[in-house]
Amino acid sequence: MKVVHLSTMDSDSGAAKAAVRIHTGLLENNIDSKMLVAKKLTHTREIYPPNKLREKIFGKLAQYCDEKINGLLRTQNTSMISPAYFGSPIVKRTLELNPDIIQLHWICQGFIRLESLKYFQKQRLVWRLPDMWAFSGGEHYVGDSLRYEQGYLKNNRPAGESGFDLNRWIWMRKQKHWKDLKSMTLVSPSRWLADCIRRSVLFKNHRIEFIPTGQNVEHFKPIDQNIARQILGLNPQKKYILFGSIDAIGDIRKGFHLLKPALQILSRKQQWNENLECLVFGSETRKNHGLDLPVKFLGYYKDDLSLMLAYNATDAFVAASTEENLANTVIESMACGKPVVAFRIGGMPDIIRHQENGFLAKDLSPQALADGIEFVIEDSERWIKLSTAAREIAIRLYSTKVQTQSYIDLYQDLIKR
Repeated sequence: MKVVHLSTMDSDSGAAKAAVRIHTGLLENNIDSKMLVAKKLTHTREIYPPNKLREKIFGKLAQYCDEKINGLLRTQNTSMISPAYFGSPIVKRTLELNPDIIQLHWICQGFIRLESLKYFQKQRLVWRLPDMWAFSGGEHYVGDSLRYEQGYLKNNRPAGESGFDLNRWIWMRKQKHWKDLKSMTLVSPSRWLADCIRRSVLFKNHRIEFIPTGQNVEHFKPIDQNIARQILGLNPQKKYILFGSIDAIGDIRKGFHLLKPALQILSRKQQWNENLECLVFGSETRKNHGLDLPVKFLGYYKDDLSLMLAYNATDAFVAASTEENLANTVIESMACGKPVVAFRIGGMPDIIRHQENGFLAKDLSPQALADGIEFVIEDSERWIKLSTAAREIAIRLYSTKVQTQSYIDLYQDLIKR
């Protein structure tokens, strides 16, 4: 069996890291797996960036032009939009490898022109969707919009948008050029996203599989909390919560604007005012954001060892996202035996069992988030039970071993058919 993965990068994002874990899991099972990327940032074997000067130049140019289209045409929409109008010569390179399975991951930023996917119509094509871009317009997350269910019509544009309808233009291109990709299989890492795919105009008649994101539970594992705190220079007597992502403060979808007032609510309680601190990774800002509770910014953690230490040094991870498929950070934290506090959105309920291994806030409010943090950290005996259950579900359902076998089973079924 020969599998070729297509991913814009092999690091620097949760989607890229997830793609690499699938690829390496296949290699460990003696599957002939290769990954083609626009930018290689790791030393993982069988991952290939552009190897010709022409391909490198075209790739850089495609990314630049795609970003320019976005900047020139979009109006009144603050979400990330990927036009995918320009692309690299990656499709030709893929077909030359003659794979049994082609698996797509995150393919934007000028990596693949969406019109080019039609050249895969005779291939066994699998697409692991890390977000909503594949079945929406150009948005990676759509907010309250239901246009992906209704079609991107002239009369159903979200309130506040004006000017050229960039998302409708992108969606209509997808509808036109992907109509012959009838045998493509969509894989969702969360039940929520799988349900969105089933309701979408573009993919409601496609085969849809649910395969949870796998994590290296042998690397992300519990270690002595005091040792982790000593390494990071933290107070062994305090309670610590952790918050972070690729762009923890700048990405409004990650919810720091809701965590901030939640921390203020906790700071007004005497038991937490001097005994609780928030750690943040994925931001270099040194401001305390006007908070009474101390916030320590750890900077950018790009290696797994630093992340593992940060999870183990804290008492809970807070995923305050208002839109989310299922963040790697949630699985990583739980694999380290740390309960997670999150809103009941997206893929969070897949892994977080309310008050059993974490806390699902009932609404998108700072008070609900504060209640969740307090529930998780205030009682030591309860915390031990939550932590044990968090580690258990990560091993049972979210390990790379489980994920890899699910993909092998899927590939074998597609080849058999």
